[in-house]
Amino acid sequence: MSDNQARFGAEDAPADPGGLLVMFVLLYFTPSIVAFRRMHPMRRAITGLNILLGWSVFGWIVALLWALTAGQKEGHCNESAHTCNCENRQKGEDDLSLV
Repeated sequence: MSDNQARFGAEDAPADPGGLLVMFVLLYFTPSIVAFRRMHPMRRAITGLNILLGWSVFGWIVALLWALTAGQKEGHCNESAHTCNCENRQKGEDDLSLV
């Protein structure tokens, strides 16, 4: 039995601070994690907002709501209607290419 358990009892032993820190960091960066998992087109901006204003409850909520929005790029490819240049997207050309 450890000293903490002997002094405080098993139910009164202090929680693991490392585990609490990991949980806090995961909770803090939840908007960024959601944005990257959903491949949100503005995921870097969401991460920036999360880092800069996530400490305030309002900034964290705004970042989370933004990450949860269905962010589609303007040139979204609708293959059934052939409304865009789908061939270029299938070949892997990047939207930011200058050529």
